[in-house]
Amino acid sequence: VASSVPAPFPGEVAAAAADSFFPFAALQHLIDTIHTFTGLNWWASIALTAVLIRTAVIPFTVSHQKSGEKIHAMKPEVDAIKHAVDLTDPKSVLVGNYKMTALYRNHGVTPYTPLKGVLIRPSIFMSFFFAINNMVEKVPSLKGGGIFWFTDLTTPDPLYILPVLTSLTFLATVELGNPYIASKMKMLHRGMGVMIVPFTMNFAKV
Repeated sequence: VASSVPAPFPGEVAAAAADSFFPFAALQHLIDTIHTFTGLNWWASIALTAVLIRTAVIPFTVSHQKSGEKIHAMKPEVDAIKHAVDLTDPKSVLVGNYKMTALYRNHGVTPYTPLKGVLIRPSIFMSFFFAINNMVEKVPSLKGGGIFWFTDLTTPDPLYILPVLTSLTFLATVELGNPYIASKMKMLHRGMGVMIVPFTMNFAKV
């Protein structure tokens, strides 16, 4: 059985990256670099890449959480300005907008600051999904790049363990993330986390 597993060969990932969108190709090259220089199997190389990227965005995550704290602390002032504005009076609206802009500037944030943190988790997840999905089709050595029950990384997990673990990991980052994120946005992320299982259950184990 082992002989039927294609051995890695130089350039196999480069061939996959050649027809990938730049961010996905860059991620594929990073995985390949880690795989080559560490000698780790594919599953470990992919896992290590994920850990390194998560570590790299920690400063951004901390900055986003601090911004969330500022916006949460500003809420009474924001509500007071909104309450004082007469929407039927253009001058009142103009003054309100000026005060609101000054308030956000003084605190070093904008109304759109929370969106940066909202986008980062899905962006990382989707980048890995598209990058690795392309590798599954074009990197033959992934067939023997796994471990335990998932030695062949190009086929779905018949036990659904990996999709469930992925979902739980995503949900954990949502629950342990910025406590000041809007409740509706947190519910959206929770929904995305739950949908990961049916969305990925028929995809390759990797």
